[in-house]
Amino acid sequence: MYPLSNLHVLLQPIDAIVTRWYSDRDSRGSYSYVSIGATGLDYDLLGDSVLSASSTSPDHGSEAFRATGGVTTKSPVPRLFFAGEHTCRCYPATVHGALLTGLREAARVANTFFPGQTPIRQHSLNLNNCLSVPLTI
Repeated sequence: MYPLSNLHVLLQPIDAIVTRWYSDRDSRGSYSYVSIGATGLDYDLLGDSVLSASSTSPDHGSEAFRATGGVTTKSPVPRLFFAGEHTCRCYPATVHGALLTGLREAARVANTFFPGQTPIRQHSLNLNNCLSVPLTI
């Protein structure tokens, strides 16, 4: 993510690769799975954003920001965010997990780079909730 004031200096990509999974006869899809000894913490680690130590910005949605009455403190800014079923502790290897993590990362981007009221803050959404209901047949 780049500050909005620097949009005019962004460079074009040097190269791009497009895959055609459907036409590759040796590709049959993939999925993630929990290996022996793994825990939910491993999924959380895969979903952690990469911080930039060179620039800092306040997290306007953080408890620290609200507790100080909006006084900004310098902290590393997330620059790379990860979503996907492989980063979902509660619903790994599912489309549901992929969708939830996409929403989670969109919320992280909004909370990091857009001060003020965002839909996530306005409605107090919790995207890290693992609650589910039992299936009755």
